[in-house]
Amino acid sequence: MEEEELEAVFPKINRTIEILSFVRFEEVDVLYLDHPYYLAPQEGAEEAYVVLQKAMARTGKAALVRFALREKEHLGLIRPYRHILVLHTLHYAQEIIPPDFIQLPGQLHLDPRVLTLAEELVELYSASPKPEEWVDRSAQALLELIQRKISGGEVEKAPVQEARRVINLMEALEKSLARKGRRKKEERMAA
Repeated sequence: MEEEELEAVFPKINRTIEILSFVRFEEVDVLYLDHPYYLAPQEGAEEAYVVLQKAMARTGKAALVRFALREKEHLGLIRPYRHILVLHTLHYAQEIIPPDFIQLPGQLHLDPRVLTLAEELVELYSASPKPEEWVDRSAQALLELIQRKISGGEVEKAPVQEARRVINLMEALEKSLARKGRRKKEERMAA
């Protein structure tokens, strides 16, 4: 391929963000969401930025947009976030692999008690999300390992563990409920 041939085929890259339509953010399947970017207004466009942010916040809408990033055209979704706008890059439909390859067993006859226990477990572990408490434990452990190596400290190797298989779902659910119940009781007593 010659450069001129490619230039003739690909759409001209526009350096502006083109709004295609407005949609409810909740209507976009999370599988399509990719990277978020904070948007700041360009000098002289502050009023338009604030008006757009407030209008979308009040209507509960997000803007489906087309824009250029790293010399490539992308689709995105701009939504209000706190007092600013956030641009989420979107995956194209052909980039999403349908889950058709996942084979589930045929007719399963679930024990209603197992389902009830599972529902209790879901309710017991339910909480409001607190992103400030989400910690990348792998990154944290790696940093600690690097610090120990730098300081000449001893580094131990983890023993190889065999994967455990849950054989009795009912028993596993009951154990999880009991553990969580004990933790909740200990938290109440400590408070």
